[in-house]
Amino acid sequence: VELRRVEAARRAAGRELNALASQLKDGYGLDEGHIFHAQLLMLKDEHFTGLIRDRVAKGRSAEAAVVEAVRELEEMFQRQVDPYLRERSVDVHDVGARILGHLIDRCTHPFARLPDDAVIVADQLFPSDTVALERGRVRAIVTAQGSENSHAAILARALGIPAVTAIDGILDACAPGDAIAVDGETGEVILRIEGQRQADYIRHARHYRDALEEVRRITGHSATTVD
Repeated sequence: VELRRVEAARRAAGRELNALASQLKDGYGLDEGHIFHAQLLMLKDEHFTGLIRDRVAKGRSAEAAVVEAVRELEEMFQRQVDPYLRERSVDVHDVGARILGHLIDRCTHPFARLPDDAVIVADQLFPSDTVALERGRVRAIVTAQGSENSHAAILARALGIPAVTAIDGILDACAPGDAIAVDGETGEVILRIEGQRQADYIRHARHYRDALEEVRRITGHSATTVD
């Protein structure tokens, strides 16, 4: 029974990953769908599925088997010397969370209902978190962990959302409702911004968004010359 539950959750997760890759390509015209194709390979990996099967065979529930298998793979990647390989521990976690979401029938993403002009401050974001964000509502992302080369950061940039990573202590330094300015170009994060400085940042952000929309509008047009 537990193995059948895991297999059903894996199939559902695979359909979602394919849909996310298509969403980036067809909905946004982005090529970053390869991130979710890589997660799809992880989902089907024989070593990963074998770890889950072994734990179910020892009497573990489907949920516990997935959690323990994911934890073992995360620790393996985190021990790697290569920073790129270490970052893949985040993708393993993301894949595991997606499977668990189907096992526990989680229907909505925690970022499904955000206020306008939201700045996401988190310990870490995963690729599926980032692609779930509403571009029209989210102004920026700040995380305590991660790097500019993480898949979440790559997706944020592709979606036009400023992202600053590896800000130690950010969770303790701010509170819900604080006005925060984030400069994705310089990596500067200003907490409880107000007055003229806030007005300047709002104007700068508006100009940036207008320029980005213009780039998106002309992207894909054929190149022409005056002659």
